[in-house]
Amino acid sequence: MDHRRYVLLLGAVSLALLVSIPALNGLVDPYDYRVALGWSERREFDPVNEALGYAPDPSGERAGKAYNIRRYQPDAVVFGSSNVWVGIDPSHEGWRGRGLRAYNFGIAGSSIYEVEEFFQHAHRLRPMKQAVIGLDLYMFNANRTHFQEPLADLGLAHRPGERSRLLLSMGKHLVSNDYTVLSLERLCRWPRSFTAEDGLLAVARRFAPVLPRLEAREPIVTAEEFRSRLLAMEHEVVRALLLERNRPFGFEDQEGRSSVDCLARVLESARKGGIDVRLFIPPVHARTWELVRLAGQWPVFEEWLRGLVALLEAEARAHADKPPVPLWTFGCYTETTTEPVPSGPGNAAFSRYVDSIHFKKELGDLVLDRILDVSSSDRGAPPDFGTKLTPANVEAFIAETRRAQEEYVRAHASDAAEQQEIVSRVREGK
Repeated sequence: MDHRRYVLLLGAVSLALLVSIPALNGLVDPYDYRVALGWSERREFDPVNEALGYAPDPSGERAGKAYNIRRYQPDAVVFGSSNVWVGIDPSHEGWRGRGLRAYNFGIAGSSIYEVEEFFQHAHRLRPMKQAVIGLDLYMFNANRTHFQEPLADLGLAHRPGERSRLLLSMGKHLVSNDYTVLSLERLCRWPRSFTAEDGLLAVARRFAPVLPRLEAREPIVTAEEFRSRLLAMEHEVVRALLLERNRPFGFEDQEGRSSVDCLARVLESARKGGIDVRLFIPPVHARTWELVRLAGQWPVFEEWLRGLVALLEAEARAHADKPPVPLWTFGCYTETTTEPVPSGPGNAAFSRYVDSIHFKKELGDLVLDRILDVSSSDRGAPPDFGTKLTPANVEAFIAETRRAQEEYVRAHASDAAEQQEIVSRVREGK
């Protein structure tokens, strides 16, 4: 074969590949862009994957969950951080038993600003009947930059240019390697389904490889290895969420924009849309609250609690003809949250926690039992599990939490020294 014919043949093959890859991706369309754009009928995916936000985009990240909710169009949505992502099961009977399709919109490191944006996005796609929102202290730090991603390119339904951004996203995927792999997988077989529990727990390791292994079928994790991974995660919590260098914790940014106002706007939108909103502070492990204390953020935490209660009191007065929005807290130093760190032989793991900031589905189910008013005979919640914060009890709750904190610190002096070292290292930029 002469040189000219070889070049022509090579060019023809290359051109065929360049054309065939986008054609394959467009034909298979694993993310169902044609459905989102109104060009074809909706296909059925595994309902567990869809409710957890893994279908058709399996990433579980911001863009994926914002896109996937277009297809699922739920009646109820759970918003929040990775606590929601890992520990809240959208198939809980509190929704399923009432005929509501729920969607897990938990996002790792979410801010209250993002919750507001995704709330508006979800409601514009299909009016919600219920919104459950998990509130973490760090979500309200208006000066935090870690985990923040620009939302303008996500094609949110309530923002201008939604359709053009969907088309742009589709164009990028048509020529991407990852999308081609998904197309080939779809041609051969449907992607693996998550079980409700695996989907909630195993996904945590996607964004945080330091998380301890959980399943018994995985290699045994010693107590020493478990503690090492636990401390690594706590270092990230302090570095990224509590003590970002040169950016003090504040409820207003440098331009005077308030994070608390974001929640107020969500509540106002919910009232206008007739949405049943229920708020909760997740039951993170006491070790996380110790990080808050050691980082010098405890006064901020107490101010935050009072601010939330005051906001809800004002909101209730403005809508006196409607039931008030409840704010549930599941305590800081309780029988549940003070579960000891594993120290014995065998496969080391908490029984109700993944690590000190993420809880397992079993605990998430107890949270939902309280929030959604479900009585379960086969799940026994401790008597001190769950309190509705109100102007009448918030100061008593704060005082009792201080007392329980002092008791916990006395009983866990070695843990406090270990965590103090983490905080000191972060302050030194390590």
